[in-house]
Amino acid sequence: MASFNGIVSGIVLNEEDQVLIIKNSNPTADEGEWKLCGGEINHSESPKHALVRHYLEVLGIKITADYIFHARTENNDSLKLSYVCSYKSGDIQNAEFKWIKWEDLSTYNFGKNLKIDVDLFLEIYAG
Repeated sequence: MASFNGIVSGIVLNEEDQVLIIKNSNPTADEGEWKLCGGEINHSESPKHALVRHYLEVLGIKITADYIFHARTENNDSLKLSYVCSYKSGDIQNAEFKWIKWEDLSTYNFGKNLKIDVDLFLEIYAG
């Protein structure tokens, strides 16, 4: 697979259609009080593999990256891909978190960087 430079994040749903959100330890105006897991894509790594790896390394859980629901460029022209994901297994480690109803996502402060993704997810998922 060809090399890909960019950033991935994911909205993870469990079997009850609840969304995993992570408490942001250093909230700012841009990043808000809550966040989703994700990060940079390593050299010659697929976006899906990068996202699965981030969730395993950062939170200790296994997910599948099911499909991209949003793609956009970030400040420095790097591509940001946002996935809808499924929780598979594992106990969340190293983070304060909540499983919330997907309908309640808009009531949490994600900051402007993630608000675009959250709003679009809600529009698509509700439809």
